[in-house]
Amino acid sequence: LAVTCHPQIKLIIAGEGMEEENLKSLTRSLNLEDKVQFIGTVSMERCISLLKGALCTVVPSLSEGGSLVNVEAQASSCPVVASRVGGIPEYVQDEISSLLFEAGNSKDLVEKIKKIPSDISLRNNLIQGGIEHAKKFSWDILGPQYLALYDEMINIKHMETLDKILAQYNLSEITPIELIRESSDNRVYLIGEKNKKILRVSKRLSIEDVQFEHEIFQHLKKNNFPVPKWIKTKDGNFYTSAEWIKIAVMFEFLEGYHAQIDKSNLPTKDQAYTAG
Repeated sequence: LAVTCHPQIKLIIAGEGMEEENLKSLTRSLNLEDKVQFIGTVSMERCISLLKGALCTVVPSLSEGGSLVNVEAQASSCPVVASRVGGIPEYVQDEISSLLFEAGNSKDLVEKIKKIPSDISLRNNLIQGGIEHAKKFSWDILGPQYLALYDEMINIKHMETLDKILAQYNLSEITPIELIRESSDNRVYLIGEKNKKILRVSKRLSIEDVQFEHEIFQHLKKNNFPVPKWIKTKDGNFYTSAEWIKIAVMFEFLEGYHAQIDKSNLPTKDQAYTAG
């Protein structure tokens, strides 16, 4: 790209990491030392200056929770070219504040980068879109959302015993109940004869951890990963004791995946243990 299409472009790599020496070696082997500059760790002021002066910021992650640099670049009027992976699509807007490419696809990455210097109108639109999108991550907006979340968690219904959960179901749904695993962290019960379920009772996890786990399952399911179905209790609540040390969580089986069984067969006790 730098040699054939836009010889005036240079790549600046800031920061340090395990791949630094590999990247420097690759740069030398490709005879691109005049095009690639490694500047090491920089101050926040220098970082913002680099972002403001860059043609674009490239975030080629193979795995990423979101990466704050996406927000920083947008706020600094720098278009983002990032991989469509993990939480990145939540931090940028494709073709509005950024250009997303398929993770690991170098050809797709090059094509997206080439658009930035070739189309001034597109770059200006991405800059404006990025500035607007970055505003959504202001603490003036996020702060009240966090407070509302904490308020919701504080008001979560508490329970004293498992009987309160099981009372929501009829006898055929919850009979029999068999303890199939107990550790220092939790107890796992196998519930029901036909529509078998896993009931995990945590001995130490806070309600925040369980809710976080629930969100992970929803995220995986949304992205077409096979996961067990998460069941809230029939009244729609998570439960914990007043001391915040016991939590009940129910899962349905995902037959043929976690338990690795034929879908026509119900789980055995051992398979339930594995699934749990």
